[in-house]
Amino acid sequence: MKRFLITGGGIAAAALLGSCSTMSKDECLAGAWGEKGYADGAAGYPMSRLDDHAKACEKYQVGPNPAAYGSAREDGLRTYCTFQRGWT
Repeated sequence: MKRFLITGGGIAAAALLGSCSTMSKDECLAGAWGEKGYADGAAGYPMSRLDDHAKACEKYQVGPNPAAYGSAREDGLRTYCTFQRGWT
C-alpha cells in the first residue's frame, strides 16, 4: 500500500509540473511570438516571461523570436499600463 501511495504521488506531481508549461506544443510550433508577446504585455508580464516560454518550447526544438516578442509586448504593455491600473 505504501509503495502504491508513493508511486501515485510521484505520478501526480509529474502531471502537475508538466501542466505548468507556459505554452502548448501547438503554440510553440505555430511560432506566433508577436501574438504571445502582445498577450503577455497586456497581462503585465515582465520580459523575463520569454525565458519561461523558451523553456516550454525547448522540448519541441523551437526557439523564441525575441525581437518580435519584445516589440509586441511593448504594444501590449500600453493597454496594461493605464491610469486605472495605477500607472502615472
